[in-house]
Amino acid sequence: MLTTGFESNSNRENALTLRWNITKTIGLKTIGTKGYRQQDSELFNDKDYNINYVGIEPQLTWQPNKIFNMVLAFKYQDNENILPESPMETALVRDLNLRMVYKKATKSTISTKISRVVIDYTGAPNSPVGFALLQGLQPGDNYLWNISFDKQLSKSLRMNLSYEGRKTGVAPVAHVGRAQVAATF
Repeated sequence: MLTTGFESNSNRENALTLRWNITKTIGLKTIGTKGYRQQDSELFNDKDYNINYVGIEPQLTWQPNKIFNMVLAFKYQDNENILPESPMETALVRDLNLRMVYKKATKSTISTKISRVVIDYTGAPNSPVGFALLQGLQPGDNYLWNISFDKQLSKSLRMNLSYEGRKTGVAPVAHVGRAQVAATF
């Protein structure tokens, strides 16, 4: 028995990527995107949206050797819910982040990422459309950071330790730690 009705989702994105290796250790990459995300719910019309977006993300990469790289990136994305039945809802997202990766052959990897995401939003942030436009963050300043350590313990055993933190809007800081051991046989 179907009690929630039918729901449908569709996504489409077109992207253009340009890459330029300025020197052997420094590279520039730019990604331009344009697309839409759409959701239609038969019984819950407040979950319906049709979000058009356009964005650009320049990235500057520094890789002085084979075991270390650093990427400084800035993403600018303009999102708009164009569903005729809904009020005008928009989100202008600006994401500045720094990523670093250190790899020791195939045995271990340490990676980290620090982001500041600023969102200018018009609409109800605690609605399904608001959640989709804000991508789980809050209007205003959002800070995200993570670090992970991945190590091959043996031929068939791998360990991963990770920590993630976030400070979104006026919400308190959230911390999440994970530990995982995977065996392949």
